Amino acid sequence: MLPFENMAADYVKETGNHVLYRVTPVFEGSSLVAPGVLMEAESVEDKGEGILCCVYVYNVQPGININYATGDSSASGTNKTAVTEQATQAVTQAASQQTSTESYILNTNTKKFHRPSCSSVKQMKESNKKSSSESRDALIAAGYDPCKKCNP
Repeated sequence: MLPFENMAADYVKETGNHVLYRVTPVFEGSSLVAPGVLMEAESVEDKGEGILCCVYVYNVQPGININYATGDSSASGTNKTAVTEQATQAVTQAASQQTSTESYILNTNTKKFHRPSCSSVKQMKESNKKSSSESRDALIAAGYDPCKKCNP
């Protein structure tokens, strides 16, 4: 859950824009503890161009057994490293899916790329602007540098 919270917080800090943010617990049956939450975030000013996510996050913690029906929890003998690696892989996959749908504005003159909501885009000459839906890594491989203002 924390990586998605940080993603939204970083976007607000970097751009000064607003984010609609909602976390909804998803209960099963008469359980006292939700086995997970639905997290949703969307940047307001750019209608989701800067940040847009909807993810289900499991209510798990490495080394802890949770009885969702009663709310009891206890330490487990589970290998903490394996659980942490699984959680990290899930977050990485979700982040890569988010990145793959992102669009950027390229400055063909300075070889920098920006988020569409970046203030630098407004100052750019139209003749130097180019829209791209390439991944961040592909743009860097093509010789473009990320903008230091919006840090795409």
